Amino acid sequence: MVRTWSMALCLTIIFFLASPASSQVSGDADVWIASYEMVWQTVNEHHFDSTFGGLDWNEIHDRYYELIGNVEDDVSFVKIVNKMLAELQLSHYAVFHMKEKAASGSPLISGGSIGLDIRLIDNKVVTSCIAGKTKH
Repeated sequence: MVRTWSMALCLTIIFFLASPASSQVSGDADVWIASYEMVWQTVNEHHFDSTFGGLDWNEIHDRYYELIGNVEDDVSFVKIVNKMLAELQLSHYAVFHMKEKAASGSPLISGGSIGLDIRLIDNKVVTSCIAGKTKH
């Protein structure tokens, strides 16, 4: 159960990048590289299919990693990471920039619920609320 919830949290990754989307600061390249590695490694360690649908996930890493050096802003970075994730052909793998999320009216980038509130208390997964199960 913990692994399932970890996957759900890891695979819809939202970046809280501090720099403005229209500018590049010398430290941004380091942030983009670290962020790219985090996304790739998360999928590498937690993807449900250890064969990645027959894809060479290491080759995909190297191919898109080369593109990170040409990134000029957060928007370009997010596009490259999403292209890498799109190689897996799974609609629920995506990265969003907070500005993109906030500016979007799209229902694809919005809050939602599966009807459960699950918390980690004393290193134990605890279901604290189930929607529709309250008595009036």
